[in-house]
Order: sequence, then C-alpha cells, then structure tokens
Amino acid sequence: MKIKMYYSKIYHKNGDFITIVRRGLMSDILLNFLTSFADAFIYYRIMNCKLDFKFKNKYRIFVFLSPFVMMWLRYFIRKKVVNFTLEIIMCIIIYLSTFILSYSFYKGSIFKRTIYPFLYTLFLMSVENIAYLISSIIFVMLPTDILKSSIINMILAIFTKTFQIIIIELLVRNNKVNFSFPKNFMREAIALVCLEYTFIIFFVSLWNMQKYNTISISIGFVISVTIVVSLSMKFLTFLILYKLKKRADNDKEENLRMQQIEMSNKLNQDMTSVVDSLRSLRHDMNSHMGIIKGLLELAQYDELSKYLDSICEDLNISNHFIIINNKVLSVLINGKVSKAIDRGIDFLTSISVNKIVMSERDMCALISNIIENAIEATDKVDQNKYIKFRMKEQENQCLIYCENTYAEKPIIKGENFLTTKTDKGWHGIGIKTIKSIVEKYNGLMKVEVEKLFIISIIIPN
Repeated sequence: MKIKMYYSKIYHKNGDFITIVRRGLMSDILLNFLTSFADAFIYYRIMNCKLDFKFKNKYRIFVFLSPFVMMWLRYFIRKKVVNFTLEIIMCIIIYLSTFILSYSFYKGSIFKRTIYPFLYTLFLMSVENIAYLISSIIFVMLPTDILKSSIINMILAIFTKTFQIIIIELLVRNNKVNFSFPKNFMREAIALVCLEYTFIIFFVSLWNMQKYNTISISIGFVISVTIVVSLSMKFLTFLILYKLKKRADNDKEENLRMQQIEMSNKLNQDMTSVVDSLRSLRHDMNSHMGIIKGLLELAQYDELSKYLDSICEDLNISNHFIIINNKVLSVLINGKVSKAIDRGIDFLTSISVNKIVMSERDMCALISNIIENAIEATDKVDQNKYIKFRMKEQENQCLIYCENTYAEKPIIKGENFLTTKTDKGWHGIGIKTIKSIVEKYNGLMKVEVEKLFIISIIIPN
C-alpha cells in the first residue's frame, strides 16, 4: 500500500512538471508568434504606405508572411542558441530577404526600395538592443541571461512592439509631413544612425567577452558608456535632422517663390497676347466695315464672301474669350485657350464656379499645370488635336476634369510621370505639383492613361 502511494506521488509530481514544461513551451511559442506578427505588420505598413504595389491586392499576403516566417525563425533560434555572431548573421539575412521583397513586389526608385528595408531592420534591432540595455540595468543581468528568461522577454516584447507600432503608425499616417532632404543630407543622417548602431554592437561584443572571461572589464561601466553614447548619438541625430529640415524647408519655399514668379510671367505673356489680338481686331474694325460696304455696293459677292471668311478667322479669338467671375482664373484660362488655338488645338471649356477654397497661388499652379501638360501632350498629335476642360461646383465640392489626346504615352516611374518636355524649369513639377496641391486641400485625384489622358480632381469646399 505504501509502495503504491509512493509511486502515485512521483507520478503526480512528474505530471505537474510536464504540465509546467508544456505551459512554458506554449507561452514561448505564443510570444514568438505575436512578436513575429508585430514585426511583419510593421514591415507591411512601411512598404505599403511608402511604395506602390506591383500586383493585385491578393498577393499582398506574401509581403506579410515572408517577414513573419523570417522573424519567427530568428526568435526561435535565439531562444535555443544565444550567440552574438549568429544574431548578426540573422539580421543580415532579414535585411536581404526584405530587400528582395521590396524589389519583387513594389515599384519605386532604387534608393527607396533599398533604404526602406534597411531602415526597417535598423529600427527593429536598435529598439530591441536599447530595451535589453535598459533591462540589464533594471534587473542587474547580462543581456544573454535576459534572453533565457521567459517572463522578462514577455515584458520586453510587449513594451518594445507596442512602442514600435505606435511610432510607425504616427509616421505613416502623417502624410502631410514630408522631409524632402537632398540625398547627400539623407546619407549623412543614415551614416550617423549606423555609427550609433556600431557602438551598440561593439559594447554588446564586450558583454559576450565578459561572459566567457576573455576580457576583464566592469559590466556596469560597459552599460553606462553604451547608454551615454547611444543617447548622445540620438541627440546629435535629431539635431542634425532638425537643421537639415529647416534648410530643406527654406529651399522649398525659395523654389516655390521662383516658380510663382515664373508662372506669373507666363500668365502675363499669355494675357498680353490675348489683349493685343483684341486691340488689333478693334483697330482694324473700321477699315473692315469700309471694305465690306464697298464690295457690297459693287455687287462683288464672291470677293465679299472670301473677305468675310478671313475676318471670321481673325474673330475666332474673341469668340473663344471666356468670361469668369474670378478675375485671376479668367486671365489664366483665356491665356491658355489662346495658346492652344495658336497651336491648332480645339479647346472645349465649361466653367461654372463661384467659391474656390484654394489660395490664388495654389489655384493658378494647379490649373496651369493641368492645362499646360495637356497642351504640350496634344501639340505632338498630328490629327484630332483637342483638349476638354471642365470645372464646376457640385455638392460643396469643386470638380475639375481634363482630357486630351496625346502622341507619346507618359512614362510612369513609381508615383511620378516622367516628362519628355524640353522646358524642364517650368514643366519639371508637373503631375507631382498637382498631386501635392490636391493632397494639401484633402482632395482626390485620379489619372487614366488609355486612348486619352484623363485627370479628374475633387476638392472639398
């Protein structure tokens, strides 16, 4: 009887032990799953907000699953084998895999498709390393020992992943913030962050040496120096980025001012052409009437008919003159109509707007770029040269529509349309400027390039 009770106690203890092991294993698997899911979500958000997807939406799942699998393997291997060199190799593999994904599934410049996977990897690893450094001070443990503690790992995972997701969401949702740094400035900033990361790697290496007694150094000293260097580098990074942003904003304002001056000059030239034509027509009207009267009295009806035809051609410009309540818009549209007619382009317009929420500068830049692009594209067409431009108010919205024929299909690179125009100083801003103005007023823009080039814009009033 005693023997049975003894074996029963042993079986009960072993059963509790197996249950604890199973629970620990399940918690590790769940933790790895959640952290991998968060890392994959961060990559998915960055890439889909910053780059254009090449394929149908159903293939986006591959962009999510690939980093998920890579991160799950990384956490699984790190749980089994704590090795600094292996961790570095895994980071390189993760970057290469996300880099291949960006090139395979997304459109955009080589620089963007290369730098976003790098920043993603750098962001994840930097936050994790800093979290482990802080935990080393709080729990008085080496980072290698922290990796073996499920409870501490769970606490770190919750805080780091929550922090990372919040930061990424704030960055990708705030589309109006656009740090348009020159490339050389961007490289300097990235180089500074890489230098910071190098310091972290260096001191983590010292910890590993300390663990295996290959070097004699105070752990507290290593941790303190690492934190001081990391915080100093971060402060320096933000300081440089702040100065670069101010310089970039100043350059942007200067460019906009120069574009505004150039646009005003072009508007003045276009309107001067219209006014000169009307003035010349009025000046010649008396002589025209005298000639018509003379031909009529002489009964030279054939000559009279030819002469009237020639006058009608001269009157064509006055027939196309558009009266709009908004004086600035009237000057702009009539100047563009005159330019189109001079190039043999049929310009069909329908404008009925009273209230425009845009500033005059933005309105001129928007309309001028739309029509100027249409004129340049249509001018290369041999037959059926026409532009149809409509602008109207509907349900507290300003609707703008423009369609035109074209000879050369625009080259689309990423989210930009490449131009073949020779006047780069004026036409370089093109579709990009139109899009930025539409986004500034929370509008919508749609571009279609099939048999016709069609651009549709909705601006809420």
